[in-house]
Amino acid sequence: MVLERRGRRHAGDGRWEERRGGRGCRTGGNGRSRAPGGERGPVSVGAAPQRETAGGVDGPPHRPDTVSARPRVAIYAVDQDPGSTRSRGIYNHTRNLIRALVKLPEPGFELVLLLSGGNSEGFLPRERPSWLSVHVTDGTFGRGWRRLFADHVLVDLLAARLHLDLVHFPKGWVPAIVPRRLRVVATLHDAIPAHYRRKHPAVDPWRFRYFAWQTVRTLRCADVILTISRASARQLAALGGARPARIRVIPEGPGLPLPEPLPIANGRRKGLMVFGSRAPHKRTLETFELIRAWAEARSADVRVTVAGLERMPDGWNVSSRHVRFRFLGPVSDALLIEELQ
Repeated sequence: MVLERRGRRHAGDGRWEERRGGRGCRTGGNGRSRAPGGERGPVSVGAAPQRETAGGVDGPPHRPDTVSARPRVAIYAVDQDPGSTRSRGIYNHTRNLIRALVKLPEPGFELVLLLSGGNSEGFLPRERPSWLSVHVTDGTFGRGWRRLFADHVLVDLLAARLHLDLVHFPKGWVPAIVPRRLRVVATLHDAIPAHYRRKHPAVDPWRFRYFAWQTVRTLRCADVILTISRASARQLAALGGARPARIRVIPEGPGLPLPEPLPIANGRRKGLMVFGSRAPHKRTLETFELIRAWAEARSADVRVTVAGLERMPDGWNVSSRHVRFRFLGPVSDALLIEELQ
């Protein structure tokens, strides 16, 4: 495996080779330094998580005068808060990505998980190979100024402090200032922020203006963009800022972890399941209206189980004597599997 970073490339044999080229969006360095004598010393990488506190980092220290011969690759998930996120799919994607990665053979680099106190319990994998380390920052950073601080300041500080070579942003958006020697990979699942600005300008206008700006910045500043389909790749490329060669389509993400042994349904229950959302682009209201129209046209009784919503949103007038809704709210993997049996 060859891993590149700003100005240099790692050939997989402990050597960093100089590489020319690069784009804007960069400033400064990432704080990596060589051990005395010019040789790279080892970095202590353990299975126990480190924790950022007011007094520093708990756990084995990363000495600033020693750097591992292997590149250090991080997954940034500090800003994902399971209690407040509106992007449950991205949260599950990140969690399942971590679970899948730790089952792979030794990858030739050190993997660092950047987590928060609010999500470490959900993200920490049960299996922790020797090439995995975890850094936990106390608190939650899912909303407001705390998220802005984490996304644009804290991540750069962590990159320098932990001597990171590459950071993957599974939620998509990169910091306002990317350290010059830090390589960046971002997963952009879609171009929804731009869609909202065009089709739903009255919905959280400032929020989606910021998200749209961040999407374009990420397209311009990330070294590699990952997305889920060719349709998303075309939509992202149309926003400008990224050459098509830097957009990679990864159609199959990590799957839902299944329990062992897998429970077998005793009988098939009649009904429909809808993954609901108040977000206009999810079209949950239109889905309910179609179900109601279908049931009334056939005078058929339909039971609809709705995951993701705790009740019928105000103003959604889809009541019918033929349709009975049951709302589950946010669901766990275990509850979802139980409901689908």
